[in-house]
Amino acid sequence: MNADATLPTVTPPRYGADATGFICGYLLESGPDIGPIGRPIDCDEAARWLAEAGHAGFVWLHFNLAHTGALPWLRQHAELSDAFFETLYDGLHSTRIERSEEALIAVVNDLLANRLDHKRARLGALRRLLVRLQRLLAPEPAALFRLLQHPPAWWPSSMCRNCGRRARSFRSCCAT
Repeated sequence: MNADATLPTVTPPRYGADATGFICGYLLESGPDIGPIGRPIDCDEAARWLAEAGHAGFVWLHFNLAHTGALPWLRQHAELSDAFFETLYDGLHSTRIERSEEALIAVVNDLLANRLDHKRARLGALRRLLVRLQRLLAPEPAALFRLLQHPPAWWPSSMCRNCGRRARSFRSCCAT
């Protein structure tokens, strides 16, 4: 192989976000020679486009805001309103689009993560309900024996003997 020959540059496929949290972006411009079409752009081109003034179009940028590089990149390159950053921390998790001055803020949550969180929360609630039902329907043996040692005055002695037998069978049942 010739030492002067250069190998073609191969861009490795990327899954997810780049080092800045950037996932994908589109430049949407219209004009007589451009047409109303969007084209994909990378993070560097988005930064250059945002640095220039007087554009007739706009960019749509998709960032993973959980990525540590996303917010610093947005603060450095995008002139975002305070409303944008407030939206990130307002606690509302619904997918929505809001207008802020001349910008649109779209909140699109990770649907898979929301479904998993919802299932986890529901499982937790069901578990707590089962524990409460267990405590109500199956008292601890020690509590039952304490009750039998000092039964209420209104209990007849036959009820105390009957409960004592049942408590002993309950104890042997729980011991296995």
